[in-house]
Amino acid sequence: YLETSPGFCERNPKLGILGTHGRHCNDTSLGVDGCDLMCCGRGYRTQEVPVAERCNCTFHWC
Repeated sequence: YLETSPGFCERNPKLGILGTHGRHCNDTSLGVDGCDLMCCGRGYRTQEVPVAERCNCTFHWC
């Protein structure tokens, strides 16, 4: 309990820590998946990706 925890932002193979560089984050989340926390102050860029999905929608004439 007296030792400080290792940093998880940078990669450390000796300790099995993969780091957070290159991971996807959620820019609206305040949790551990949020960009502010996960990116460790390094900054991040956002990207909008269009997704086409089949919704099995049907049109019903009223």
